[in-house]
Amino acid sequence: MDRFNIISSFLDTYRKKLALNRLAYSIVILLISSIIAFFLLLSLEGVLYFSPKVKTILILSLVILFSAALLYCVIVYLFSISGRWMGYSDLAIAELINLRNKKIGQRLINAIQLRSGNEEKKSSFSLALINLYIKNAAELIKQVNINDFVSRKFLTRAIVFGSISIIIISLIFMINTHFYINAGYRLLSINREFEPTLPFQICSETGSITVLTGDTIRLRFKIRGILPDRIWLKLKNRDGESVENIKVGDSVISYELRNLRKSFLYEAFAKNTNIFKSWDMITSGLDTINVITRPEVLKYAFTIEPPDYTRLGDLTVEPSIPEIKAYPGSRIRLHIVTNKDISNGFIIFESGINRKLNVNGREGNGTFHVYKPDNFIVRVFDNQGNPNISPIKYRLVVLNDEYPMVSIVSPTEEFELGENLIVPIIMRISDDFGFSKLNLVYHFLNKLEQFDTFRVEYPIADKNLTLQQITYRWDVSELNIVPGQELELWAEVFDNDIISGPKKSVSGKIKIRYPTIVELFSQVSETEDEIISQTDEVLRQLRESKKVLDEISLKLIKEDEVKWERKSQIEREIERTKELAEKVKKVSEKIDEIIKKGEDNLLFSEEVISKLVELQRTFSEIMTPELREAIEKLQKSIENLNKDEIMKALDNFKINQEQFERELDRMLNIMKRVKIEQAVDEMVKRINELIERQSKVNEELKNVDSLDLSDIKRLFNEEEKINYDMENLHDLMRETIEDMSNFPMMPSKELSNILDEFEKMDISSDLKSAIDKLKLLKPDSAMGNTQAAQEKMKRLSEMLSGFNELFKKRNLEEVMSDFQKILANVLQISKFQESINREINGSLNSNETLNRLMIEQNWNLESLSRTASELVKLSNKTFAVSPKIGRYLGMSYNKMNDVLQNLEERNTRFAERDAKEVFRSLNNLILELFSSMEYLSRSGQASGFEEYLRRLKELAQQQQTLNQQTMNLGLDPQGNQLTLRQIAARQAQIKKSLEKLQQQMRGNPNQVGDLSGIAKDMEEVIKELEQDERLKKIIQRQQKILTRMLDAQKSLRTQGYKKERKSRTGRDIVRESPSELPQNLGERDNFLKRNLEEALSRGYNIEYEKIVQRYFDFLLREEGSNGKK
Repeated sequence: MDRFNIISSFLDTYRKKLALNRLAYSIVILLISSIIAFFLLLSLEGVLYFSPKVKTILILSLVILFSAALLYCVIVYLFSISGRWMGYSDLAIAELINLRNKKIGQRLINAIQLRSGNEEKKSSFSLALINLYIKNAAELIKQVNINDFVSRKFLTRAIVFGSISIIIISLIFMINTHFYINAGYRLLSINREFEPTLPFQICSETGSITVLTGDTIRLRFKIRGILPDRIWLKLKNRDGESVENIKVGDSVISYELRNLRKSFLYEAFAKNTNIFKSWDMITSGLDTINVITRPEVLKYAFTIEPPDYTRLGDLTVEPSIPEIKAYPGSRIRLHIVTNKDISNGFIIFESGINRKLNVNGREGNGTFHVYKPDNFIVRVFDNQGNPNISPIKYRLVVLNDEYPMVSIVSPTEEFELGENLIVPIIMRISDDFGFSKLNLVYHFLNKLEQFDTFRVEYPIADKNLTLQQITYRWDVSELNIVPGQELELWAEVFDNDIISGPKKSVSGKIKIRYPTIVELFSQVSETEDEIISQTDEVLRQLRESKKVLDEISLKLIKEDEVKWERKSQIEREIERTKELAEKVKKVSEKIDEIIKKGEDNLLFSEEVISKLVELQRTFSEIMTPELREAIEKLQKSIENLNKDEIMKALDNFKINQEQFERELDRMLNIMKRVKIEQAVDEMVKRINELIERQSKVNEELKNVDSLDLSDIKRLFNEEEKINYDMENLHDLMRETIEDMSNFPMMPSKELSNILDEFEKMDISSDLKSAIDKLKLLKPDSAMGNTQAAQEKMKRLSEMLSGFNELFKKRNLEEVMSDFQKILANVLQISKFQESINREINGSLNSNETLNRLMIEQNWNLESLSRTASELVKLSNKTFAVSPKIGRYLGMSYNKMNDVLQNLEERNTRFAERDAKEVFRSLNNLILELFSSMEYLSRSGQASGFEEYLRRLKELAQQQQTLNQQTMNLGLDPQGNQLTLRQIAARQAQIKKSLEKLQQQMRGNPNQVGDLSGIAKDMEEVIKELEQDERLKKIIQRQQKILTRMLDAQKSLRTQGYKKERKSRTGRDIVRESPSELPQNLGERDNFLKRNLEEALSRGYNIEYEKIVQRYFDFLLREEGSNGKK
């Protein structure tokens, strides 16, 4: 085992070397750590200035830690060399060697394990083998150097790290030698307290001061030393404290405090936010600002007294709003309350005006007037003379008393005077507070006085009413205006502003023209040409639509289902029909314009006006309910795409469209006739007006000595106009002859003869001679030509007047003749139908009898059909063919068809019933024909007319009163609902009275006013009142009702012409003795009576006899009338 001692000695030597190496490493690390710790401690002391206590603790801690660490290293070393420290046993040392040298290390490990096993008797190896193995191991370790197994790497690293640390610390120390020497001195002087050196100082330059309430001061601080980035300002009073952050940019810092109210303490300071700090805060120290109270206005109270003309009450201004709004001339009262007694005060305006306040203790009062915008403040002073500061600046806003507004609502732009020379003016005026005056201003445009302006003052009933709609019927007859002259009209209104003077506003200008007869007729003629042209175009499109619909019907028959293309085509035709109906409606509106122009200017006779009214009504109602229903059914059917329904609805639509076309064609023919009738009236009026104008020229030429150059020039111009108008009359006659050529029964030949006579007269030659002489300033020579021209005009007037009577007579005779033929036919048909009825009643139902009755009924049906065709032709000439005539004719035709069908089916009982209906319908048809003929025969009478006119006038007055009540309601909306109901009830009462009056006068030719349209307007007003619609809309509609009622009165009341346009042609009156009585006097009457007796002797029933009696009575009256003529 001695060999194992070699191994143990080797291991023990290696253990000591290893322990010593680790002890050296630990001491090096401990020394380096101590040096670094002490250096850090010096650094902290240099910055933080430790207190003696802290220094004692730190140094003592450092010494204790160093000593403890050193002792620990020595103990570890001693235990390690003895092998009693963990990791230093033989086996552990062998394992360390094994890490360096596997061969030796493994031998050592095995030897130690074998030795240990043998001693514990646990080894399975023999002792000899163990000793041999140990021997070999001992021999092996003898050959190695033990130092090769000891590593000095860690120790070397520690020495290098320590050297580097010492070098770095030395460099830092040399750079900050003074800093570290001082720190070391302070640190080693453990029991001594050292004060840190401050980087800067804050000094208050303002200090403690005394100020007045509301003042502004500036605090100043000076910084000595290194300037910090920012400092803080602390303000402290009884209510608390506040801290303000101030950025430092210079050594002198200032801070402004405004509107000081309370005393307070203040200081400026800087805080050290660094973790390693040697000081906490640098302060300027506390200073005091003592605030003495100033006078201050605590309460403002303003009262505005507007000027008297505004009728406004006193107004109180909200004091929190620094603005006072007042009208010019307003008086402002000011009352203030202050926080302390004041000695005086002023209202100071920016414009430089001051107003002294009446002060009493803590209160003050003052007044001033407002005329222009300004700003002001209230300045007060206490008993020490201290003023208030930063007073509220009040802005004085002058409210505009707006200019009044005036507008002429009606007429607009241009107005043509009618024969009554009344301009119906509706003006709307408005203002803030009221009016002082309203004028109508006008001047002539084509007179020498055109630059002279004239005024007509309108007396405003209530000048304080701020919004008014004024209706004024201005009679210009006193202006001596003549046809062809124009004047320009506008309105001016003045408000009631007495402060800055009444302000004026002017409305837009409108032209008022008094058109000549020629101009009026030309306008009417142009409108009628447009109507005819548009109607022709509508008819053309209707015929095109008919062709398209026929093609669609044929294609639908061939197609199995409705294609989208057909649907689109039908929809297009429906839209086309609707558009055409709208065009016809516009035609109706144009006719309405003609009627109004004719009524206003008395252009046409009452017969023509009546026809135009009927035309207008028919055009407006041409879109019948049946056509609308057909359109709706067709639209529904194409939506369902049902072929059968579409074809059925399409056929119905085509029938109604054809009726639409026929009615439109009828209206067109009547329109052309009416136009010719108007042209005949126009000729008479034109020639009479020309005679009157020529007569005035002749009267002036008689006083040739009093004519100056301007008068001659004016007469020259007038003669040129007369000559021009005569040429227009010639053209009118020629055009009328051409229009008459389309109607063979019209007396175009007679008018052509008059035209030939006109041309032979050569009036134009006389007029041109007079014009040439006037141009040469020879008025005395021109007089002969003008008188000759006037005489020829009178002769032409007589011829045209006679032709006018002939024209009307021919028209009436033509219509009456057609009526008589149709009536005779219907009487014959009725008579024959009665015979058929008797046979049906007494029939034995034999086939032979029934067949004969069928033939007779069919013949009677064809006769009725021919009569219907004649009646259609007659309806193209006159409106006397009433809808009832058409209805009874249709009923007769349908029932005859039913009788014929029942006879074919041998159903005599139903045939007898239908035959009676046929007879009844025919009799009603005869009575309606009688009524129409009687209406035509008495068309010149006006039975009950004066009573009708009186009642219409009363209703117009009631409507005017109601209109005013509605307008007043719009101006004072209090209690609207109750008043609206009352007005609606009153409007309904007036409507009921109007409808009753209309019913009583139905059929009267004098009833040319559109009362049904007025009643519809009333119905709309009643609905709007009940639904509480906007009053503005209701007022406008009521005004329209009143205007139409007044127009209706005028068209009924006016007979003849006013003196401005009326001319009376002188004529020779020759009284002849009565001629001899005609030889056949009484024979015609006897002939009619004989025919009547013969007719009554044929055994007709009583009802039929009455009809025959009325017919012969009518023929006798017509004969008597013709005899008188």
